[in-house]
Amino acid sequence: MFSAGLKKSLNQERMSELNPSEHWTVIKETMLAKSEGVLGTSQKRQPKEWITEETWNVKKVRKDIKQKINNAEDTTRTTLLTEYSEINKCIKRYARRDKRSWVDKLAHKAQLAAETNNSRQLYQNTKRLAGKPFKM
Repeated sequence: MFSAGLKKSLNQERMSELNPSEHWTVIKETMLAKSEGVLGTSQKRQPKEWITEETWNVKKVRKDIKQKINNAEDTTRTTLLTEYSEINKCIKRYARRDKRSWVDKLAHKAQLAAETNNSRQLYQNTKRLAGKPFKM
């Protein structure tokens, strides 16, 4: 399936007209497209369920600042580094706050489940608090 699609995509008549660097880029792009079609894209890591949208937005800002630091000259780099460190502290603070509130909510749910004798919900919340996976 992969090789048949690759042969169709790489037309020999068209390839003979290209110079070597263009030839290589066409082959590379074609192989990447066909392999992605057959294999699919890589699965990203599952995000933590306790991190809020606000924290994700600040992380995106930090990522943008990091890009600016990598592309900046020495004169502006110091100001960007101080800004990066402040945002990094802010992210850590937000993450601690988010996790604390998530744990408190789960503990409250587990307490309510214990009061209503819902052992299944109690067990699931206890497993989540312990950090062990379970099937829902």
